[in-house]
Amino acid sequence: MQSTPENREHTADGQGRGRPPGRRNRPLAQRQDDRKKIEEGYLHNVPLSQTAAKLGLTTRTVAAEITCIRRAWFKSPPPEYRLEVARLSAEIDERDRLAFEAWERATETWTTTTTTVTRTKNGTITKTVTRPVPSRQLTGPLATMAKCVEQRLQLLLGIPRRGTKRKGS
Repeated sequence: MQSTPENREHTADGQGRGRPPGRRNRPLAQRQDDRKKIEEGYLHNVPLSQTAAKLGLTTRTVAAEITCIRRAWFKSPPPEYRLEVARLSAEIDERDRLAFEAWERATETWTTTTTTVTRTKNGTITKTVTRPVPSRQLTGPLATMAKCVEQRLQLLLGIPRRGTKRKGS
């Protein structure tokens, strides 16, 4: 295949590697319009399958378009993308901070004090007993912090979620 401007536009570096996603059936103007819609869906975390159904494309084509979009955004991300990443990052940071505070509270040594007052012929005897309370559950805050790390990786590096499989694998 000859390297023409039409088949080079899909890569960030302009060095057309193969044909652009969905090139066989879509004219250039439609591909550019679809890409804008895919970008919008990607910014708002719309699932690939929903975007593909909306545009009449396969999920594989939409995934390939998103890969091209991410390559282009790696060099110069649009302002909306930067704002969305900053907003999501701030949400993750807040959840992580709250989980860390909960973990710190759970690791503190807690004690309970029992005071017993006994009256005898010789007077009143007050006996105070202080004992440690068993540690509280730590799994909830730790699981939340682990999820925050996973979400940061997914947001910043594009690493897929755990447990998701591609079709055919």
